[in-house]
Amino acid sequence: MGIIVIIHPYIIFIPFVLLSGYYSDINDLENAMLYFKAHYICWTVCAILYIALLSYLYYRLIYVINYQIKNIKHYDANNPDLNSWKRAKRNINGSLLSIIGGVIFQTILSISFAVSYKEMTIFIDGVNFLYYLCWNIIIPFNGFISEIVFLYK
Repeated sequence: MGIIVIIHPYIIFIPFVLLSGYYSDINDLENAMLYFKAHYICWTVCAILYIALLSYLYYRLIYVINYQIKNIKHYDANNPDLNSWKRAKRNINGSLLSIIGGVIFQTILSISFAVSYKEMTIFIDGVNFLYYLCWNIIIPFNGFISEIVFLYK
């Protein structure tokens, strides 16, 4: 299952991008826009699946940590590992919720970009710059900061 999650972007997205570029080159803009929108709708679907996977793994991990905390409290309330488990739970909460929020934001951007590309995005420089800023700076920076907090806190 994990290998499918890793390689599915190459299987799904590259053909849509190639077909969109091909039809754009031969001036068949209707088909080019169709594959362009399909590409971003696929991004949206994959992001929703990623959110579901992250949410499920987050739920399972918090369940295991809570179970460990409960067992440690039951057997030895003064165990020094108790604080380590509580700190781990706090660190995981912030990091994973930040990543999930970033993916939700990216999903909203993908939907709006696919739906309103020709009508609004390419003709208004401010909106175009906003998409660029979000996809290339804000979302990766959010993921980077979340990973740093997760690893080093």
